[in-house]
Amino acid sequence: MKQQSWRPAFTLAEKLVVIGIIGVLASLVMEALQPQKNINSAHDATRKHDLRVLIDALYQYQIDQGTWPVVDTLETLDTNVRDVCSLTEPPYFFCTMEVPQRLALSPLIPDYLAELPHDPENQEQYETGYRLWLDADGRVHADAPLSVDANNLEISR
Repeated sequence: MKQQSWRPAFTLAEKLVVIGIIGVLASLVMEALQPQKNINSAHDATRKHDLRVLIDALYQYQIDQGTWPVVDTLETLDTNVRDVCSLTEPPYFFCTMEVPQRLALSPLIPDYLAELPHDPENQEQYETGYRLWLDADGRVHADAPLSVDANNLEISR
């Protein structure tokens, strides 16, 4: 009779321990990377930049022209919180559909802005995803309501 040789192998318990350790390490790595948090952070950085650029262009226009931009008969910047209309050429019908009307800022293009900035997650066809208003002291405020934390994304100057 032939004698069988015994080969060392891992037991089921040892294999389960290794799989458990790999699972814990994988969850730690995924938590450390936090891909959605990084994407949200990048979008918020873009929003902050866009809001600063928009406010700077408005002030530069106001300094040069002596007034806030007005398009046709549309209302101008005031204390009402208004969405910024994404249309830069007439007809501005879609800018005027709501009350208060959206702000059409086409006078800023191309002298003050190359193009209107748009929120990275905005899905609205006729809005940029940003809002503008003046406070009682005449300071311009802008915010990005689509941000993860809209309260931290209000810029004023």
